[in-house]
Amino acid sequence: MSKYIVFFCALLMCLTLLSCFSEEVVSVKGVLCSSGYPPSLVDVQSLDEKTVRFVFDKSVEVYEGSFEPYSAVSDGFGVSVTLNESIKAGEKAVVGGRVMDEYGNTTGFSSEVWGYNPNPAGLLINEICTKTEPKTELIVRRAGNTAGLTLYNGTPDSYAGRVILPSLDVKEGDFIVVWFTESISDSVLNAHNVLLDTPSKGFSGNGVQCLSLSPAPGAEVADAVLYSNFSVKYSGYGSAETEKRAKKAVEEGWWNSLEEPIDSSKSTKLRTLCRRRGEDGEPLDTNGVSDWYTAENKGATFGAENTSSEYEP
Repeated sequence: MSKYIVFFCALLMCLTLLSCFSEEVVSVKGVLCSSGYPPSLVDVQSLDEKTVRFVFDKSVEVYEGSFEPYSAVSDGFGVSVTLNESIKAGEKAVVGGRVMDEYGNTTGFSSEVWGYNPNPAGLLINEICTKTEPKTELIVRRAGNTAGLTLYNGTPDSYAGRVILPSLDVKEGDFIVVWFTESISDSVLNAHNVLLDTPSKGFSGNGVQCLSLSPAPGAEVADAVLYSNFSVKYSGYGSAETEKRAKKAVEEGWWNSLEEPIDSSKSTKLRTLCRRRGEDGEPLDTNGVSDWYTAENKGATFGAENTSSEYEP
């Protein structure tokens, strides 16, 4: 008799556990079959001085109370958050919350948000020195303010150093020289000089540089360059990481061809990589190697118009 009692109790316990497990399977099955993954943050947009929009890879709703003390409203793939105080252009704050998709998957996050720049200047990368005193010159093509514009030694998602430009009111034709060094030389006088604000490994003969409108995730990249001394390894970019960055630039359409970078093999401290001007006098910007050349010996012109004389070996 005791055997039957033990068997019955064991059977009852198994059925109870199976019932609980079945409920879990139904719940998980509904997630996996319908969605399979929680929402992922893909972009952060400053809409004005007090409003930030977080963009996800699927439609989301605001998880109740998670953005307090701020107000948050969903608009499909995005959540617009109204802050209590304005963030100045070029400055940052940290905002976090939680969102939920239609199947109940949730994602909590905390992200840097950057102050809104209502009048960003239009910039292009104009001259690069990869040797001794690594630096990059930017030329202003449209007047405005530079607060928050960001130059990467790499790409926005993978970089050896970056500089987030301060608030500078600039006019067309101005130059900004970004120094990837520990100090700024007094040899450049006719430009706004900016020192790198994060540690950097400096430049090498193989590299990628990108200029974005903001350091925020997903920000638009306004300009990019690829250069190589044609090392044997990694498609001529010297390292797996640099090759990966170069492929990213090409995939995103920031540069035309992985096989056609700027040739940096002849460049020196005073023989720099320079952007060409077209017949109309405007800087060429076709996202390709034909926009660039190596300056003549002692042809570096940081803070002034690029020399028109090209290096001839």
